[in-house]
Amino acid sequence: MSTKKYDTGNTSDDVNADGVRCTVGDYPYFGAVGDFNNDSKLDLVVANSFESSVSLLLGKGDGTFQDQTKITVGYEAKSIVVRDFNNDDKEDLAVVNKWDSSVSVLLGNGNGTFQNQTTYGIGFYPYYIAAGDFNNDNKIDLVVNNEVDFTISILFGNGNGTFQNQKVYPLRTTYVTVGDFNNDNNLDLVSSYFWTVNVQLGNGDGTFQNQIGSLVGNEPVYIAVGDFNNDSNLDLAVANQGGNSLSVLLGYGNGSFRNQLQFSAGDGPQAVVADDFNNDEKLDLAVVNAGMSDNRDKSHLGDTDGDVSIFLNSGV
Repeated sequence: MSTKKYDTGNTSDDVNADGVRCTVGDYPYFGAVGDFNNDSKLDLVVANSFESSVSLLLGKGDGTFQDQTKITVGYEAKSIVVRDFNNDDKEDLAVVNKWDSSVSVLLGNGNGTFQNQTTYGIGFYPYYIAAGDFNNDNKIDLVVNNEVDFTISILFGNGNGTFQNQKVYPLRTTYVTVGDFNNDNNLDLVSSYFWTVNVQLGNGDGTFQNQIGSLVGNEPVYIAVGDFNNDSNLDLAVANQGGNSLSVLLGYGNGSFRNQLQFSAGDGPQAVVADDFNNDEKLDLAVVNAGMSDNRDKSHLGDTDGDVSIFLNSGV
C-alpha cells in the first residue's frame, strides 16, 4: 500500500475538510452519514462529547451543509449508528452516551427532524455502537462495548423502533463492530483489546461462540471491515493507537485470519475507514491520526494537530 498524509489542523468545535468548516457542538467526537430528509443528498450527524446533543447538518448536494441543528441526547455522546429501526424507510439514530451509561434512540421523521429520544440503560463507560440482525428475525439489533465493567450490551430490536432490555456478556474491549467472517449468513462480532482483535462467531440466535484472537499492534482501537483483496472474504484493518501503526488481517472466510500486515501510520491513530478513493475497484484506507498516542480521550480537546494517512491499495 502507498501512503499519503493530509494535515487536518487543530479543531475543537468544527468539522473541517479541505477548507470547508462547519460549526458543531462542544468537542465533537464521532460522525456518521445518512440522508435524513430524503432529498438524495448526504447529511452529517456529529456526536458532541461535552454536551447533551448531536449536531445535524443537512447537505446541499455540493459538498456544503446547512447550519447545524442540535438534537438532545444523553451527556457525553461518544458514537452514533444510522439505521432504519422501525421499517418505515426513514433513517433513525442510536447514540451512545458515555456519562449516562445509556443509548438514545431517535426515530427519524424523514424531513430532517427526529422524534424525542428514548433511552436504554447499558453498562458502565460505553464507547462504540454497531447495528445488525443478530438473531435472524429481520429486526435491527444493537451492540455496545462497555469499557470499565468489561462487558458488551446487546439490545434486541422489536422492529417498531423499540428495543428489549440489554443482555450483558463479559468481554474486554475498546471497540466493537460486526460482519459475517465465516460466510454462514450469521452476523459475528469483532472487537479490539490490547494487542489483539477477537472474533466471536454468531450462532444466528443472538448468542455467540468463544472469541478467536489475532495479534495486532499496541493498543488497537478502531476496526474497519471490508474485502481488501477481492476474494469475497471479509478482512480487517485496525488502527493501533499506541503503536502508531495500521494492521491489516486478511480473512480466510472461516472466521480466522492470516498474520497481520503492519504499516506505519501517524501519531496516535484513532480511527480507520475503508473506501475506494481512487476509483480502481480496490478498497483503500484512511487513518485518522489524533496527534497524541497516549490517551484517545485527549484527542478531541483541540490541543494537538492531527493528520490523515491515506493508504492506497496496490494489492495486499
